[in-house]
Amino acid sequence: MRLLQRTGGIFKPTEDLLHNMPPYAILSHTWGSEEVTYNDLVAGTGQDKAGYQKIESCAKQASSDGLDYFWVDTCCIDKTNSTELSAAINSMFRWYQNAARCYVYLSDVSVAGCRRKRKRKQSEPCERAFRESRWFTRGWTLQELLAPKLFEFFLKDGQRLGDKRSLKQEIHEKTGIPILALHATDFAHFSVDERFQWAATRETTQEEDWAYCLLGIFGIHMPLIYGEGKENAVRRLKREIANPDLQRALRILQEHSVGGAAFDSAAEGDGAKCYTGTPVDLLARIHEWAADPAAESIFWLNGMAGTGKSTISRTVAQTMCEKGQLGASFFFKRGAGDRATTARFFPTIAAQLVLREPLMTAHLQSAIDSGVLSKTMQEQLDKLILGPLSAISHDAASPSSLIVVVDALDECEGGKDEIGRLIGLLFRIKTLQSAPVKIFITSRPKLPIRFGFKTVGEKYDGVVLHEILRDIVTQDIRVYLTVKLTEVRNSYNATAIVKLQSDWPDQSSIDILVDMAVPLFIFAATVCRFIQSDHSSPKAQLSKFLQYRNISQLDATYLPVLSQLLYVSDLERHEVVETFRDIVGTIVLLETPLSIHSLARFVQEDVGKIYDSLQLLHSVLSIPSDINAPITTYHLSFRDFVVDPKTKQLTIDSKKGELNPFWVNEQATHRRMAANCLRILNGHLRTDICGIKWPGTARSEIDPRRVEMALSPEWLEALSIIGRASESIAIIKTLQSLVKLYSSVLGFTPQRSIALGMFEEIIPNWISLRPEAETNWSYCLQILEGHSAPVSSVAFSPDSALVASGSWDQTVRLWRSDTGECVQELKGHSDSVSSVAFSPDSALVASGSRDRTVRLWRSDIGECVQELKGHRWEVNSVAFSPDSALVASASGDNTVWLWRSDTGECMQQVDMGAHVTDLSFEPDGSRLRTSFGAITIPKLPFVGQTAVTQVSTAPIMPESRKGYRFGYGFSPDRSWITWHGYNLLWLPAEFLHDDSSSFHLTPSRLAGQLG
Repeated sequence: MRLLQRTGGIFKPTEDLLHNMPPYAILSHTWGSEEVTYNDLVAGTGQDKAGYQKIESCAKQASSDGLDYFWVDTCCIDKTNSTELSAAINSMFRWYQNAARCYVYLSDVSVAGCRRKRKRKQSEPCERAFRESRWFTRGWTLQELLAPKLFEFFLKDGQRLGDKRSLKQEIHEKTGIPILALHATDFAHFSVDERFQWAATRETTQEEDWAYCLLGIFGIHMPLIYGEGKENAVRRLKREIANPDLQRALRILQEHSVGGAAFDSAAEGDGAKCYTGTPVDLLARIHEWAADPAAESIFWLNGMAGTGKSTISRTVAQTMCEKGQLGASFFFKRGAGDRATTARFFPTIAAQLVLREPLMTAHLQSAIDSGVLSKTMQEQLDKLILGPLSAISHDAASPSSLIVVVDALDECEGGKDEIGRLIGLLFRIKTLQSAPVKIFITSRPKLPIRFGFKTVGEKYDGVVLHEILRDIVTQDIRVYLTVKLTEVRNSYNATAIVKLQSDWPDQSSIDILVDMAVPLFIFAATVCRFIQSDHSSPKAQLSKFLQYRNISQLDATYLPVLSQLLYVSDLERHEVVETFRDIVGTIVLLETPLSIHSLARFVQEDVGKIYDSLQLLHSVLSIPSDINAPITTYHLSFRDFVVDPKTKQLTIDSKKGELNPFWVNEQATHRRMAANCLRILNGHLRTDICGIKWPGTARSEIDPRRVEMALSPEWLEALSIIGRASESIAIIKTLQSLVKLYSSVLGFTPQRSIALGMFEEIIPNWISLRPEAETNWSYCLQILEGHSAPVSSVAFSPDSALVASGSWDQTVRLWRSDTGECVQELKGHSDSVSSVAFSPDSALVASGSRDRTVRLWRSDIGECVQELKGHRWEVNSVAFSPDSALVASASGDNTVWLWRSDTGECMQQVDMGAHVTDLSFEPDGSRLRTSFGAITIPKLPFVGQTAVTQVSTAPIMPESRKGYRFGYGFSPDRSWITWHGYNLLWLPAEFLHDDSSSFHLTPSRLAGQLG
């Protein structure tokens, strides 16, 4: 830091003062057009510049305050020296903080101006001029306002206006900065968002300075990169603010994320993107949607296989990334492990979003610590994304919306329920206001996805690719083929002796290829890769492809590729076909792609032979040169083609009339793969596989090289095939030491279990006291843990896939019955939940509560769609009608209410005159059974009125007795009569109602018999 000193009437800068800094004054001002620079002072010039007056005023005031030195930013920093400039900007807050006095020079407020305002009869003549000063609008003056201890304002004429203490109210009202902050020396107790808001309306000449002027306020030191833009500078600043918590949160999130799912990952980075000029109108529409704050929150681009959806996704993601609008991306891929499921979708999105919005970190940390990464998708969305984004300010440096790109949703293998649940949850993102997020989705128009969008019932924007005008698609494919084949020609001519003509391929060939391709971009991409072959000239390859011009598009895409494999002798043909079925069949059916090295071990072939057998398939398979990188298909349509039994009937050689021999039998190939998995496991699995010997050794103590040598890489494939990869990883992380694998697990295995009988001998003999294990496995299939208070009600969904539980902790939880996983936590009740019930179609869950309300929830996304209010006391029981149109609720207020499930309208109130505890509809929906009898159900619709029925006139079944409290009902399949949820009486087939039966056993008849 260098200071100024007047010597002989001349201002001279000192040398850099590193130690023994003398007391100094410092100037705060707004820059004008003629400022005195460091080079001016060194050269002894600058006296004729307008800014020289400020220096003289500062020197004069400093002298009157007994200070010999002062500092002015315009002339104490050599701005031609980038290193010095960076150091000065990073130190400037501290320099203002350490100054003995700070003088604020208000160049646009003068005594004359104040006098003019006095004529307007203002009570405070300079107040308006002071508030309107340009000094309050500049970015750098914010830290100059906050840092100094002694701070005085001076008018342009040199007259003192006041100090920070005397003008604190005016400053607070003008800037919105709390008065406490104006006198603070540490801003840590002011939130990051609040500090950013102090600068929200301020401006800087250099856009990056908007971030750099805040460094001192946040106590951050970081390098300056002029030219990076305001948004990137702010992002770097936020990242520095969030460290080191950001690193911890990011590390944990990435451990639970899906590698290769992002558009720019190694797995997707080489994927095709749209060529310039294609598809112009569609991309323009997508960008318009992204930029329009009033547009729908979701854009669904759907189209049949091969129409270029993923290419467009990568292009959109790349463009949004370059514009700073990309929040995250997730590219689903069938058969690619966790990329084919939603299990880690939201942690993956959150891990990318936190890099874009580092201030999420503070709010993410508590969510991560609460164990949200093992919770339901809804809870992960709420706590990893919606909550953190809602809690941070969307400052002026950020774009209008963040875009999340979700590609190939149809390749998610979770089924209709999982896909529908994800779609419903994605629509909830539209509730964000402070940091708006939009979702760009691509997929084939498959039934689960169309059903998911229809079920949600929300509006969305979108385009159907295969419905775009054929002329537009034709032109885009023509541009692509022309550009790519020109590249092929130039690449070939660069090394070939006999070169292709400059007009190759001719226009007629392009026209034929375009006609064959439209509307499938995958055809165009495959033909270009096929023509660019290392084993034949592009001209010859093109000629082969054109022979298939008269067959279907998918057949014409892949038959030319396969036919070239048959250019061998008849003796070799059988081996070529069998090798294809074994190697390529394995590649296309693998759950997780294998490297060529692992594939060789898996199918028991030489690496060289596999390379040779795949040489002619580079146009359909991505075959990396690295033997440890996975082999993948370019497009899933190739897999669909080779496993489709119809391809057996295709003619692969029209001259010979030969049928396609390259059909892959899925069942036979899976059998071979299963046998290979067992062979590898049988050959490598053994006790103490890494030779550790001492079972208490922690994983962290084992040499990674020993692990790499001992463990077969194919085991991941085995875990993936049985669908347990992620679960097994979680188990291994829990078992921190090897002793738990043998001593703990086997030690607690039931005495008569098959597992103990097979492996008892490997329990360490140093365990002298074995735990007392059960004799047999328990009949308990799952223990569902998660509620924080007693559970009051449970119910199975009609399809038995889900279990609902209501608890005193005021929540309802939905669990998968097969795995015990909690898939939804339904929050909204303000008191304990007393009853839960599923609708017959399993789409809705009803919950009754002591808070006197009934809530209806969507079971797929956990959203509350209706809150039914009216009861005057706690709700004891709820039930759905067989057609799901009605919900019945019984309350401690002695009434039963019937509600429409679609509108929440009350259809009928029945005053029972006593406390009703149980409800169930008859299977035909005509009557509602209660613990006092049956109520006839009114015909829908009741519009605009509520029927109130007194118990004295209510149509109660005569065989039911009023005082008889009995919680009975039917099981979902009507084969049991139940009591309080327990199967009480099994009904033989002859007692069940059908067309030939004249006897119908009902719960009321049973009640009469038992009563």
